[in-house]
Amino acid sequence: MKIYNTSDPFVINWDLNSLCTYNCSYCPSYLHLGNNFIYGKEEDVGIIEDFCNNLNSQISERNVHIFLNGGEPTIAPSFETIINFGHKVGWKIYVNTNASRSMRWWHENVSKIFGVNVSYHPEEAPDSIIEKIDYMQDKTNLSVFVLMYPLLWEKAIDMYNKLLSIKNIRVSARRVFKRESNQIADSYSYNKSQKKWLFDHSDVRIAENIYKNTGFGQVIYENKGKEEIIDPVEWVNTRKNSFKGWDCNIGVDYINIIFNGDVQTATCNSRKKISTIKEFTVLPTTSTICKETLCMCTAEVQVPKHRH
Repeated sequence: MKIYNTSDPFVINWDLNSLCTYNCSYCPSYLHLGNNFIYGKEEDVGIIEDFCNNLNSQISERNVHIFLNGGEPTIAPSFETIINFGHKVGWKIYVNTNASRSMRWWHENVSKIFGVNVSYHPEEAPDSIIEKIDYMQDKTNLSVFVLMYPLLWEKAIDMYNKLLSIKNIRVSARRVFKRESNQIADSYSYNKSQKKWLFDHSDVRIAENIYKNTGFGQVIYENKGKEEIIDPVEWVNTRKNSFKGWDCNIGVDYINIIFNGDVQTATCNSRKKISTIKEFTVLPTTSTICKETLCMCTAEVQVPKHRH
């Protein structure tokens, strides 16, 4: 039994900072008091350029996808260093953002970003965010998810409906969770009509015109010669995500970088620290035996793996 990807991607998941421009009540406090640098504002640029050059020398023949997260990653001084490098060498760059940067900033940078995933927070986001989304719709692969905060329900509904009028974006509505320490989550309470609305609008509204094909390939599960395409969200939701004892290519086909600069093979308990971006030399070449009862990260469900 094995899981593999038809396009042989190499995936980088990178948390650039632990600081956000918003102060939403449901997010953990460290995002309001976090760090915007890895080592320091001045030295980060050179360290990151050296790291990216070294990494690219090992994966330049691969189909590279890099996901930039935060906090709010676009405010990290290292953000533009990374997207400029990735754009130059042909990495497909994705960013998870609240789109709080200015319209001028998006004019200058959106063309370098292959995919933008915007989160709309009704507590903090200004109505003018719709203008940025409308501008970006035909310049990148654009998705927007609306956080349906029950205390600002009507405002969230209004934004959701406005977004549906923009045809070139994916739109989804999300239940809001209280994020405490260690990201332990408890959902806010929703009344009966709100629960019905969430159920009725649980599907993602797909963009009518896809700007670019992501090129990520299809993730295939093969068992005794039979194959099926994996939907990682569905596998997690239905508990098909048990790979304990399997050989998993975390570190070989996928790395995770956290905001202190540590380079890890994954986010799960089977992860190993490879190095730091400052001291990085070479990627692992051997797989890791999975120790997890369930693989809860949808990105890591898709990492190539096999069972003897």
